[in-house]
Amino acid sequence: MDSAKLGVAESAPLMMALVEGFESGKLQAPAIAQQFPIERTREAYEAVAAGTSGRVVITL
Repeated sequence: MDSAKLGVAESAPLMMALVEGFESGKLQAPAIAQQFPIERTREAYEAVAAGTSGRVVITL
């Protein structure tokens, strides 16, 4: 399913199922390898390009 093609009302049940999955422990968020403040966005993209294992997160 391509959720990007769904409207708000159509995606609500999918989002609720995800919430239930995370709250019950059936789903787990991917590991965050590194976090960067928005001022260091360039470094974040460099980390992704270098093949960092896990997610790279940019915080506001």
